[in-house]
Amino acid sequence: MWKFQLAAILKAHKLYGFIDGSTPKPAKFLVSSSDSLSSTSPIVNPAFSDWIAKDHALMTLLNATLSPSALAYMVGCDSSQQVWQTLVKYYSSSSRTNVVNLKSNLQSISKKPGESIDLYMQRIKELKDKLANVSVLVDNEDLLIYTLNGLPPEFNAFCTSMCTRSQSVSFEELYVLLVYEEAAIDKQTKHDEVFVQSSTLLANMATKGQNSNPNIPRVRGFNGGGKGKFPNPNNRSKISSLGTTGGRSRGFSGTAIPFEIQSNQSSSDT
Repeated sequence: MWKFQLAAILKAHKLYGFIDGSTPKPAKFLVSSSDSLSSTSPIVNPAFSDWIAKDHALMTLLNATLSPSALAYMVGCDSSQQVWQTLVKYYSSSSRTNVVNLKSNLQSISKKPGESIDLYMQRIKELKDKLANVSVLVDNEDLLIYTLNGLPPEFNAFCTSMCTRSQSVSFEELYVLLVYEEAAIDKQTKHDEVFVQSSTLLANMATKGQNSNPNIPRVRGFNGGGKGKFPNPNNRSKISSLGTTGGRSRGFSGTAIPFEIQSNQSSSDT
């Protein structure tokens, strides 16, 4: 990112030739056209003085963008080209360890919980650009696989459609498709949340209505205290034996006579 920004600024002001060598340093002294020199002291080339002034101004600009730790590596640099080459070597080391780490991070990258597709794709592009800075290019199909493997389960349908697609997709096209898919998933998630909330609310209202309905009969005193006990079948023997125990019932007075005795008395009277 640092190299890209500075290179764009230098090219806009026609100064990039100082660091890539396309604007070489002119000769320090002018060469006389005559064979005999009329002066013992050489004449300084004005173009040389102008080039030195611009080159030192460019060195000052580059050093101003550096941190103190990086500025320590610039000691001994005599030109803006040397400063630039040292910075490129410092920030984009082409060592094997650095390349392996970048590749490993790209292959194992995954979308963080709550992270947007935009931020997720930016992290992938940063790793891709860092590898490109050290002359390691990532194949488009490999980049597609790394990106899809890092997506959460809600993108499974999208991943299947992309893997079965006959035409290849560039990284930029994949980014646009993922943004649309993210919007569709968010919309469906909100719809499901509203549906669950509505269903829960209706269920609570139905339960509350049943509990507060006065027309639903209630049984009181069942298997416990209260006034509404069920009659005990054993009480029938007590009612039928009122006559023999001297008790009285409503509408009847006297001693109760067994049924067989009553029948014998009726036949003798006749």
